[in-house]
Amino acid sequence: MSEELPQYIRGVLDPKSFSGRGTVIEYVVLETMGDCTKQKFNYKYDLYSDKLGEINVKSSLLKYIDNHQFWNFIINPKGYVPDYYVCVALDQYYAKLLHVWEIPGKSNVVRNKGIMIRNSEKGLERFKEYEVDVSRYDEIYKTLDITKYPEFNNLDKNETSLSYLSYDWDKDPVITYFNRETGEVGTEKGEHSLELDRDRYPLYDHDRVYCGYVENGKFVDICDEKFQSFLKYALRGYPNFTSSRVKTEEISRLKELMAKYPDVVNEGV
Repeated sequence: MSEELPQYIRGVLDPKSFSGRGTVIEYVVLETMGDCTKQKFNYKYDLYSDKLGEINVKSSLLKYIDNHQFWNFIINPKGYVPDYYVCVALDQYYAKLLHVWEIPGKSNVVRNKGIMIRNSEKGLERFKEYEVDVSRYDEIYKTLDITKYPEFNNLDKNETSLSYLSYDWDKDPVITYFNRETGEVGTEKGEHSLELDRDRYPLYDHDRVYCGYVENGKFVDICDEKFQSFLKYALRGYPNFTSSRVKTEEISRLKELMAKYPDVVNEGV
């Protein structure tokens, strides 16, 4: 049985932050499955289900490299292995849930640092046995009032997860900036701000450490101090980028630079 572990965060999570988005999707899974208890923030697993047992919820936007599309569900290689990973695949704008998979924690499709699923006929077929109906999950996602949960009770009431997370690059008039020195994102333009759009966006590693940015498919300001951290997570077949449209030749160029960092190479990147 699940331990009774109370939440201790009260109204402090930004739903558009890395942790906030993940917590929103956890609540979508909790509400959809209907038999779950949520565990405390940063506990070894996210939910306890009467049906599936211990669950860690993973989510990913649809990512792109050239003509390849995929979802990348990041897993801490030294982290706790639950009974199941519930992997939630979204489109590239956080506007729609496209797939949900219930994958046993010890399945051979779970790799050392994550689960990568290609958005292709062959890629989806490989995970078909784990897929569940996404329609109910998507319905909950679009209507769920996240302000009823303690992590988001400082927000305006009756706002849905969709209204907070989705962003239409083509229609949304809000201009978003990021600080090229720190990677912080916001709507106020400052001294080091650059406008964030389809072709210019910040990069972060698995621990959300800012590592530089991409502009028109090229890496910019990837400095030596951050480069090793970035490599550990970005160069495992497909990069773990926020919304990646990085050109293939850029990936090749970075791989060539790996010779400068033997310690990283020796860790198996």
